Amino acid sequence: MQPINQKLYRPFWTPDDSSQECFNCKTAFTTILRRHHCRSCGNIYCSNCTRYKQSLPQLHYNEPVRVCQRCDSLATYLKLSQSKVVLDRIEASKGFCKVTLDVESKKLIIKCYLSSLHRLLTAYEFNRTIFKHLSRAIANLSDNEIYKIDIIEANLLDPLLDFLIDVYKDPTHYTNTNMLVQSPTMECISGSVNSITSNSTTSSQSSYSGDGSSTNSLNGSTDLDDTESLLNVCICLEHLAVIEHQIIKNQLGERCLPRLIELSKLSFSSQIKHSISIVLLNLTKNSQTRDYIMKNNGIQAFLMNSLGDDIQESSSEAISILSTNSKNHRKIVESGALPPLILMLNSMNDKVLQYTTFALSNLSINPENQITIAQVGGINPLRNIITDKNNMNNHILFNTATTIFNLSTNSLYT
Repeated sequence: MQPINQKLYRPFWTPDDSSQECFNCKTAFTTILRRHHCRSCGNIYCSNCTRYKQSLPQLHYNEPVRVCQRCDSLATYLKLSQSKVVLDRIEASKGFCKVTLDVESKKLIIKCYLSSLHRLLTAYEFNRTIFKHLSRAIANLSDNEIYKIDIIEANLLDPLLDFLIDVYKDPTHYTNTNMLVQSPTMECISGSVNSITSNSTTSSQSSYSGDGSSTNSLNGSTDLDDTESLLNVCICLEHLAVIEHQIIKNQLGERCLPRLIELSKLSFSSQIKHSISIVLLNLTKNSQTRDYIMKNNGIQAFLMNSLGDDIQESSSEAISILSTNSKNHRKIVESGALPPLILMLNSMNDKVLQYTTFALSNLSINPENQITIAQVGGINPLRNIITDKNNMNNHILFNTATTIFNLSTNSLYT
């Protein structure tokens, strides 16, 4: 997909009488301390805060003109990004990443520099260091609701997904055994259900050993570089996956979802694992991509991660959303969802309990599922919730009562 040419506008100049102090240092203007406009952003500053000079050919200023420090930095990074020297482009990527921590700089990047980020990512041979910094920059930009659609329409999603699919081909090649976190197998989950039927509490936690700072290198980059890049990409996708847009449907739903599901089953740290689970949850919330979750057997990813305490909430919420469609009821159960759902009835997290009981209340509408819920030992944990003397969330109690009612309509239990 070709990048969209970003429109560049001459900035709106803030009227002199509307500002009584410097936009940067907040020094009050006087008859001696005069106002000066930055030719790049149009804000009003004192002379000290606009002591920088830059040519701005994109705004038809071919000779150096007065700019603020923020715009001076951005103009410098823009020029470095167009260099044929790799080290210059690396400096540009570091600079763009740094300025995305500043609110005003974010506005300027969204308005004028997204095409520069796209060009840095796509116009030259792939460089892992550049990608690491720019993916972090895009992650910083994407946490703002207003900017998400700008990022999508600037086609910055493409190089992020290219990294997941084409560059990050073999996750185990970049990681050592200390960095891998294996998800619990479905056999392990099924085997743990017996402890529930005897009213005992079972807990299972994913562990992560190592600080993620492996020094093994591949093609001139460290394991940490690629691991950081993966986390940056996942954070971007967390923010963008909820947008109901055709690009999200085509690129994330059709093209990249199988890869995300694969990565969710083999992660490198609890942080990355959690981030991927949020991406999949947001794709489940998105009505345009929800069907792709079921089509690509995404339910398995949620089930395999359902025993990890740090991501149990997102997994249970996703399953509860999928359970609202009656067409999914049998497929969810046939995927092995009931054993982990019954295990989660022992959770101390109210949200996990609410999502889990809601899913069971939906799944128990199906007569075949009613039998299976009883067979895997679901009746006792449900009864325990109803008889629990502690203050219980009303939603949990309602969902539990609904499930028990649905089970009671089956002739086998009447």
